[in-house]
Amino acid sequence: MNDLAYFEGTRYQSLRIQTEKEFDISKIEKGLISIHANWSGQSIINGKHILDTIQKSDFKNVEIHILDIDIMSLQDQIELIGDICHGYFESIWIERGEVDFVFKDNHSNTGLQDFVLYLKSKLS
Repeated sequence: MNDLAYFEGTRYQSLRIQTEKEFDISKIEKGLISIHANWSGQSIINGKHILDTIQKSDFKNVEIHILDIDIMSLQDQIELIGDICHGYFESIWIERGEVDFVFKDNHSNTGLQDFVLYLKSKLS
């Protein structure tokens, strides 16, 4: 599925669902990799919040890769973020080819808030 219609009207309207084989993490200088669940309202809400944070920063050199949870194996999810994804727009921030921060879940809103604060500090 490639349904990212809720990003229309933003600079991210050209985003598309990718597979983890389409890019090399080690070559990403600054970037976001997120695992999206098209069927999850929480993924859509969190995704918009995270991408809006990046867009508002006006930081131009951020690579953004979005993966579809439904075409990733559980093993691929664990290898990428260290856990099984649950449809929260789980995300990792990459700096100089290394994972620098992981947003895994939303059992409480503090996880998302912490990630957004982290992004703001990195993009200012």
